Amino acid sequence: MKKILWLLIECLIAVVLIGGSVWYFMYAKSDSGQKGGRRNAVPVVITKSISRQTVPVNIESLGNTVANESIVLTATTQEIVRAINFSEGQFVKKGQTLVCLESELEKVALEQAKLAQQEAELDLKEAGLAQEEAELKLNEAKLKLNEAELDMKEAEREKERLERLYMDNAISEKDFDAQSTQFDRAKIQMESAKAQMATTKNNVESAINNVEKANTKLQTAKAQVASAETELADRIVTAPYDGIIGKRQISLGALVSPGTPIATLDDITKIKVDFNVPEKHLADLSRGQKFYAKSVAYPGKKFEGTIQLIDTHLNSTTRSVEVRGILNNVKDEQGDWMLQPGMLLYLTIELGSAEQIVVPEKAVQSLGEIHYIYVYNPETKKVARREVTTGNRASGNVILISGANAGEIYVDEGISKLANGVTVQLAGE
Repeated sequence: MKKILWLLIECLIAVVLIGGSVWYFMYAKSDSGQKGGRRNAVPVVITKSISRQTVPVNIESLGNTVANESIVLTATTQEIVRAINFSEGQFVKKGQTLVCLESELEKVALEQAKLAQQEAELDLKEAGLAQEEAELKLNEAKLKLNEAELDMKEAEREKERLERLYMDNAISEKDFDAQSTQFDRAKIQMESAKAQMATTKNNVESAINNVEKANTKLQTAKAQVASAETELADRIVTAPYDGIIGKRQISLGALVSPGTPIATLDDITKIKVDFNVPEKHLADLSRGQKFYAKSVAYPGKKFEGTIQLIDTHLNSTTRSVEVRGILNNVKDEQGDWMLQPGMLLYLTIELGSAEQIVVPEKAVQSLGEIHYIYVYNPETKKVARREVTTGNRASGNVILISGANAGEIYVDEGISKLANGVTVQLAGE
């Protein structure tokens, strides 16, 4: 029984060995031959000659749009919302009232301050009239004093003349005494005029003080009116410029505080766009220079803008300068603005045209930041991998700034099968 079992096992082993040998010679060996054949096959490629072409010289970049003006409207005081005078998405004009907060007490305070100002104005007017009247009386006192002084001097001269005549016994004592009395009377009148003059001067000074006090009172009243107007204005939120209201963030009856967001306000009649330009093009940029922008939202639509700002500092990492341009926004058929903040625009600054070495983009391979092409040598029938510096791309082509020369032959198709130094066969040979 054991002999029969061992015989069966030996037969099974023999069958397995024979089957494995047959499979190896029929399949594995043939596969090995095929693989070897593939390794030894020569890649077939299509080549073209490198040539110079006259192409547009452009600066191309990507930019993000921002509104010409954009703020978040906020409250400036803590109060309850009593009225909301705008709708989301509404266009509002500069100075338009948007939100009214509780302001009854401030209105009353403003009316009282205005009444106090009117009263102060009347007091100042009365004080001014009193000053004018006092100055008129002062002028009259001056005239009377001048007349009294003249009369006294005249009486004094006449007295001196009669005194000489009296001493010469040319006139009587009675006549001399009469003139002396006249002189004394003139002197008394002059002293009286001086006293009146001093009194009117004091009255004028007092009137001037009253005017100054009334003016101070008026200025205080005006300051109180201005303060009341400010308090009232703080409870009215207005649009600082023309723009479109965004999402509303308050409700009627809400208690707001300084800094509480109310809504956004954007002026998008003009759109700013920020983009970066490589350092090598810095000398080609200038303020006021035109550029064109495209958006995936509007295929085929071209927007024209001008450069508004070229930053004074370059980015030391990217070796590029930040540029800000501005575009005049346009409306669509529905009357809505086409360009919106936050859009991505494809920007082109046209510099002119020049002769450049151009190859199809598919002929340029990339390894990280390194770009290269395969150059074909007709004598050795081998290709060499050549590092190149690329420029602008347009219409499926790329400009080669360095690394290739006109007249050289490059591989246009069949690149995926190539490596540096590989022998190739040209298609059609």
